Amino acid sequence: MTPPLLLGTHVSVAGGIHTAFDRATQTGCTTMQVFVKNASQWKAKPLGSSDIESYKTACAGATVSPVVAHAAYLINLCAVRPETLSSHVTHSKMSSGVVKPLTSWDWSFTPALTSAPEKPRVCSASPDR
Repeated sequence: MTPPLLLGTHVSVAGGIHTAFDRATQTGCTTMQVFVKNASQWKAKPLGSSDIESYKTACAGATVSPVVAHAAYLINLCAVRPETLSSHVTHSKMSSGVVKPLTSWDWSFTPALTSAPEKPRVCSASPDR
């Protein structure tokens, strides 16, 4: 049996994270990726209980799956300086904490180049691994 085709895109969460399901369905997606917070800022507003409940209700009635959470663009898990790396790992875990009440999501990190010109490399990782 052939697995179903997964076709998705970044979906806006304007108006609440639960609204992403309708947007994804309307555009023909079978999966979607959402930013759990502003992708260009460190701070994140915690989800309230009504946000979580609305999301779970929308998820239960949706055909879009899986949902992938995209971490902020600012996170660089390839940072060379230990203090920078530590800070970025902390922020990646904070982002993870934003969505933990919703479900167990897959995570996507934008691969980042190190800033060390003598050792350029590409790296991508999970905050929990």
